[in-house]
Amino acid sequence: MRSEQDLREQLEYLLNKNNKTVDYGMILDLASKLSEYDEKNVRFSVDGNLVKRLGEQLVAKKTTALSELIKNAYDAEAEKVDVIFENTEEPNGVITIFDDGNGMTRETLMKGFMTISTSDKEEFPMSLRYERLRAGRKGIGRFSAQKIGEHLRIITRTCAESPFLVVDIDWSNYQAKSNLLTVANSIVESNEDFGFEKGTKLIISKTREVWSNDNLSTSFKYIGSVIKNTPKELSSGIVDPGFKVIFYSYLPISGELLPLKNDDTEFLSEADAIIDAKINDEGKINININGLNGLSIQDSYELPEIKSEALKVAGFKFHTHYFTLARNSKRNHLTAYTNDNGGIKLYRNGFYVAPYGSRFNDWLGLDESSRKRRILPPHANTNFVGGIDILDFDGSLFEETSAREGLIENDFFNELRNTAYEVVASAVKRVAAARGRKMTSNQQGFKKEEQTLEEKIDTNTNKIFETLGKFDVSNSNTTVKPDADTKNLDLFISDETEDSTSVVTSEIAESLKASFDEQKLYIQELIDEKNMYRVLASSGLAIAEFTHEIQLYLNGLMLNGKQLKRCVGQNEIALDSANKMESNIDMLVSYTDFFTETIRSNSQRTKNVLEIRDVFGSFFKAMKPTIDRRAYELELSYQGDDFWTKPMHISELSSVLMNLFTNACKAIVRSGQCNGKIKVYVSSSNDEHIIRFEDNGDGIPQENWGRVFNALFTTELSQNAYSSESHQMRGMGLGLTITQDIISGIDGEISVVKPSEGYKTCIEIILPKADEEEVPTDAY
Repeated sequence: MRSEQDLREQLEYLLNKNNKTVDYGMILDLASKLSEYDEKNVRFSVDGNLVKRLGEQLVAKKTTALSELIKNAYDAEAEKVDVIFENTEEPNGVITIFDDGNGMTRETLMKGFMTISTSDKEEFPMSLRYERLRAGRKGIGRFSAQKIGEHLRIITRTCAESPFLVVDIDWSNYQAKSNLLTVANSIVESNEDFGFEKGTKLIISKTREVWSNDNLSTSFKYIGSVIKNTPKELSSGIVDPGFKVIFYSYLPISGELLPLKNDDTEFLSEADAIIDAKINDEGKINININGLNGLSIQDSYELPEIKSEALKVAGFKFHTHYFTLARNSKRNHLTAYTNDNGGIKLYRNGFYVAPYGSRFNDWLGLDESSRKRRILPPHANTNFVGGIDILDFDGSLFEETSAREGLIENDFFNELRNTAYEVVASAVKRVAAARGRKMTSNQQGFKKEEQTLEEKIDTNTNKIFETLGKFDVSNSNTTVKPDADTKNLDLFISDETEDSTSVVTSEIAESLKASFDEQKLYIQELIDEKNMYRVLASSGLAIAEFTHEIQLYLNGLMLNGKQLKRCVGQNEIALDSANKMESNIDMLVSYTDFFTETIRSNSQRTKNVLEIRDVFGSFFKAMKPTIDRRAYELELSYQGDDFWTKPMHISELSSVLMNLFTNACKAIVRSGQCNGKIKVYVSSSNDEHIIRFEDNGDGIPQENWGRVFNALFTTELSQNAYSSESHQMRGMGLGLTITQDIISGIDGEISVVKPSEGYKTCIEIILPKADEEEVPTDAY
């Protein structure tokens, strides 16, 4: 360590005005070291490895990291973001994120991007021009880039008259035992043409992980569910044009950019149908319906009951994507998307007319109609993403209100609204017919394809309520609602008595009785189905009981083995066999103990939060005989003290561990490694747990990092036709596929990542962390 005087002299030399080359990094380093001689004060120092630690702590998932960078573009008031993936099917690819937002000045870069833990988003929670509520998390963007790749280039400018600012960051420079303040990143002004007038381009190179199609979909759907991308007019009169994200990839030969993910591919493509309507020369409405995703309907027809000269003059056009999205739908990403973007908007002369079709605006009465079940197919606002176009340049038909909020509700407006509702009602009925669904409550002679049991119960329940709904019990005198089912029946209501007694015909009573009898049959079917599940659950318990019985015999075998060892005496061959037998019995006892406990835990119907250390400890205790017999070295470590997962079955996590453990053992055997090593490291970020499972086997080539999770892909050699069944069942390439399905099912991620020094393979698993209220109160 240099003396205080040496440090002072060198610092004075660097600060000397005659010294033409100023090394600011050296000045900071010397000043930091000199401060250690301050006997009256102490100061915090920052290790360069903090960048990596913050990256792992704040951004566990690469999909989250990418989403955060896209959200930063939204905060920068971008209208469009292009995300380009180049050679990311393997590590060391390039991801480019380009937005047309405000861009950054040198001051913004220094005080924003290059400053850890800024308060900018706390002080300014909304963007200035478009009044967007900031979506990005504080200070996470730069660490998101570190999570994704080893190098980052930032190219940005705020207007066409300004030069570009180019910053290059090599994250590998931020090493342990280095001073964070002394790590320099070059920044230059450039007049080179980078192809845009204003905005920011992030080029992340040497990507650390493989990006699968599932990863891209996860990122895109997350962005679509948290950021509203529809245009809107602000109170200031400025129009926010919306926010559009498109994922691209380069074609390998031509180098052409191919769109991969956008609203059309990720959300609108999952609609059940596209509905178009327009007015013809006779003032009649022509409707076209095109089915999507296996829905067999291609229908064109005219609405004969509507004829409008006003809408003919206005050039009425209607276009929407229709999502049935029944209440039991598991398409959560679509539900989130349609909740934010659903509705049929109105465009006049090419401009959106607020608030029609915005969230909570039921200008067509679709939500009300859906609640009252005027027609049965789903037709609430959130079932549609579309709009109506009209032309009225002089305002003679559709005039704006004086407050410029909506249109004056005159006869022409009412005609427009009623026509749009009739288009919707007519179209969804035809879609329902194509799907084999009932269209109206009074539809006669309806037949459809075989329903599931749940659908039968639901349909029959609706039928009962529809029958009961024919009677208006909102006042003291019960009356019959006239409709096709009741108007010809001999019904009457006696209002001559004080009790206002209603007389119901035998036909209605018989109809209700038949419906209830049918309901009883469906409920019995459901009970039978539940009984079948109970039998399967009992089978699992029976298996657990079977293993318990085996354990009793194993205990006897253990005693016999010990007696045998005493009897063989000095016979080395016999003693060696006895020792091996004892080792094998120990292994069987451990396996059966673990299997019994897992089955017993999984027999519970509810999922539970799990403490990872408990599950891992139990698993590796069961595997200890195998590890000892193979003389493997196991390193199991944890960083932190809170390892509760979201609710899941213990068997799911145990199955994941079993697959990873057996794969590691096979890899070590294939490598011929005499000193097998398995390392399991568990840490936590703000929202997730990160599990790294490593081994020193034969490794996985980088070109296969993304393929090992595909069904039937295996790194093992095929078995010959005459091998035993047990051998043929090995290496089918389903283990990691099943593991990925389990992890994805609980909203986690699994990937192959770069292993630690001394290891050849690392499987990284990210599990969602339990919320504080989910953790048992007596946990610790």
